[in-house]
Amino acid sequence: MNNIPAQSQRFEGLQSVLRNLEVENESGGHNLIISIDFGTTYSGVGYVFSSKPNERHVVTNWPGLGRHKVSPKVPTVMLYNDSTHFKWGFEVEHLASRKIEAFKLLLDPGLPKPLHIPVTVVQAELKRLKKTAVEVTRDFMRSLYQWALIHIEDLHLADYLEIVAVKFVVSMPAVWPEKARLATLQVSADFTSKLRETNQFSLPKAARDAGIDPIIQIDEPKAAAFFTLQSAAARGIGLQPKVGDAVTVCDAGGGTVDLISYKILKLRPLEVVELVPGTCKNVLESLATRPAGSLMLNKKFEDYLKSVADEEEFFSLRKTESFKSAMMKFDNQIKQDFVCSNKQTYFVDFPGAHLTDQPGLNLNSNRITLTSDNLNRIFQPVVTDVNEAIAAQILSARTNGPGANKVKSQVNYGIKAIFLVGGFGTNKHLREFVQEHHPRVKVIQPANA
Repeated sequence: MNNIPAQSQRFEGLQSVLRNLEVENESGGHNLIISIDFGTTYSGVGYVFSSKPNERHVVTNWPGLGRHKVSPKVPTVMLYNDSTHFKWGFEVEHLASRKIEAFKLLLDPGLPKPLHIPVTVVQAELKRLKKTAVEVTRDFMRSLYQWALIHIEDLHLADYLEIVAVKFVVSMPAVWPEKARLATLQVSADFTSKLRETNQFSLPKAARDAGIDPIIQIDEPKAAAFFTLQSAAARGIGLQPKVGDAVTVCDAGGGTVDLISYKILKLRPLEVVELVPGTCKNVLESLATRPAGSLMLNKKFEDYLKSVADEEEFFSLRKTESFKSAMMKFDNQIKQDFVCSNKQTYFVDFPGAHLTDQPGLNLNSNRITLTSDNLNRIFQPVVTDVNEAIAAQILSARTNGPGANKVKSQVNYGIKAIFLVGGFGTNKHLREFVQEHHPRVKVIQPANA
């Protein structure tokens, strides 16, 4: 698929951390460790067999994705026919009017709601179905878990039959309300309890007898830090971390940007400690007013199309397959490839749309020409917001972290590198923008970040 493949980094990070955990039973058994990333816009599954810890896997085929297509992420979206029958992930049409998305942000009703996510539409649909966000999350997570086990059994039957225990790991933002955190863990625990009771997926008897371990919770940025510090990207730019060094992790996803800074306590095995408390843009800070994450870019691109096309024509355009294709091209290609310094031009076509030509706005023959300047205006407020959040983390590290009593005028003192991870964290323009504003710090986007 597009930009989504790059998001598999988070699973790599989780599995890197898992290699530092006790993954074997006392009897030296063969465990299956499954890591779940429940995201605002995309979710996914990574897994590893304890007997082969260096062979890390990501689920890449999903219901509704289509033959010969792969993606290590599945959209976090649901569409109900009634309260019990639903489609999920790629099964849901992009333009479905009653789809439920971003429900992760509704797990705590006390959170303010972001303007760029259709929360009121989602809430209206929940009311119609007489469902809560927790119940929708339970349905989605159950679908994710079930598909993962089917996928693993199909691809690794020999290893699957030798399993003596199953461990589930769920990643969480470093800064996440306790109510939302507990809800996520509870729906995961509900599935594992059912798995113990029904053995729906024909787990080997040894695994059933050993039982399913309680859910393991892990902070997403810490997993990302572990992976990135050991990545080829870090070695490639000459990053040689030492005990006492500090790094800032920016986990930029679809709807949130999660930041935290760590100090390295030990290199082998790697051990880090939180240096500066985490922040989560658009979840705990000015959620309703400030842009964050790649969803905001999609919204701004849609606003740009609206500003170019005639108002009535745009209203009709939104209902067409050509509009869906245009949004997918932006999301999957343009958004990922764009780098302002490259001065590249992109073309977006709307076959059969009958749009009125607007030569002064680069709309001709149902084709919009996007210049580097056009895209820079779309990107600017979003990358600026992310960079401001990073700068605040670095300032806190310089003020309160290692070297705090030393020379205060030294920019970025104490921070060795910035790790850009997550879906939007893979964006090339974001990396260029952040590096330009933090020239003394190494900015790293690990492969598959």
